[in-house]
Amino acid sequence: MGQGLVAGGFALACAVGALWVGQPFRRSVLTALSAASLGSAVVSRLAVPHGSLWTAAAVALAGPAVIGALALAALLVADGLLLIRSQGTAPPQLAALAAGTGLAALTASSILTVCCSGSHTLAEVCLVLDATAAYLSLLFVLFLGHAVLSGRLQPRRSADYVVVLGAGLVDGEVSPLLAGRLERALTVYRALLARGSRPTLITSGGRGPDEERSESEAMAAYLSARGVPADRIRREDRSRNTEENLANSGDIMRRADPDYHCTVITSDFHAFRTGLLMRRLGVRGRAAGAWTAPSYWLAAALREFVAVLWYDRAVFLSLSALLALPVLAALLRW
Repeated sequence: MGQGLVAGGFALACAVGALWVGQPFRRSVLTALSAASLGSAVVSRLAVPHGSLWTAAAVALAGPAVIGALALAALLVADGLLLIRSQGTAPPQLAALAAGTGLAALTASSILTVCCSGSHTLAEVCLVLDATAAYLSLLFVLFLGHAVLSGRLQPRRSADYVVVLGAGLVDGEVSPLLAGRLERALTVYRALLARGSRPTLITSGGRGPDEERSESEAMAAYLSARGVPADRIRREDRSRNTEENLANSGDIMRRADPDYHCTVITSDFHAFRTGLLMRRLGVRGRAAGAWTAPSYWLAAALREFVAVLWYDRAVFLSLSALLALPVLAALLRW
């Protein structure tokens, strides 16, 4: 009874916190903590007999979680294998394959432990690992949801600037990934024109050590070739990463109009972290994502997810440590 009260109370506190907190990353962390807390209570119910009614209820709750974990693992493994076949054994491809394989192995071993093993020690280890894996998996799924929604985000009725973040060139020309961002920027730009605004497009990206020209120059040429007047394009060609993209573009917009509002265009999997950086740097506006090829999307999203955790690691680690409370309560029950 005490373990259930701890898990339920903690889950409720996290759920209320998620509704109250406005920052998307912290809201997602609290939501995942709430679900993982309830999950630890369910697993402990499965491990200790409580009659057929309790067992049936626990299985009914645990079943969808197991199916979801195996589905996510299968997607990660399939995506990793597909990318390894087409692009070789680079770290992002191997990371997707490793994450999917690890999640599948942990889920399978936990099922076998609950169903076949009488060892409390093994069950306790599985509970700790399962709670951690469930928490991170749900947090990743919430992150994927943000990525999908950002690709469908509609621009404000008015905006002064549309900022396009660079994504690397191929032989001095716009890459397919960058072309997707530029096409989304054109769609937003034309929608704003139709609503009576006269936005300025800012192409943001410097010149890499192996590039003949800056990303900004290549993007500006791409937009000009598709009918955007030269006086509606501003170039920001000094940045080397996303943070510099936003900081330098923000300086350009602030100097022209301190009350500006902008829409920042990036890839959908990158929009969440872009939004976090915009808030930290004081860039007035919101991020919108461009569609990414399915074969590349999941591995890129996994890499970006890790980058988001590292970017806000102080908040992530401090909040994640609270997961020890319901897990410890479940362990003490045994």
